[in-house]
Amino acid sequence: MTPDGSKVVGGVIFFDRGTNAPWMWTSNAGPVQFLKLPQGYSGGNAVAVSPDGRLIAGNFRGPGRVGVSRAAVWRDGRPEILPSTYPGRQSVVTHLKQTLHTLRDAHTR
Repeated sequence: MTPDGSKVVGGVIFFDRGTNAPWMWTSNAGPVQFLKLPQGYSGGNAVAVSPDGRLIAGNFRGPGRVGVSRAAVWRDGRPEILPSTYPGRQSVVTHLKQTLHTLRDAHTR
């Protein structure tokens, strides 16, 4: 959630489809909006948002019930896959930690 509470991000699980979806809620925009996914990805989660609400950190999940997750960001609503040196779960954790540190540092300035 942004410091002023105007934007909240998260993820929802669709058990019937075996997938999940990242979402964003903005106080002046009405209902929850699902965030765009890059082609070839079937789900994801949003886990953090920058203080100004323009950068969202999370992950994208590949197709299928056991798709591989990739670290991701949405910059002004545009999805981006973060570069990785390791294609597995460890890269997601590492990149999310780095992104969260960046967000925290930007907030404390």
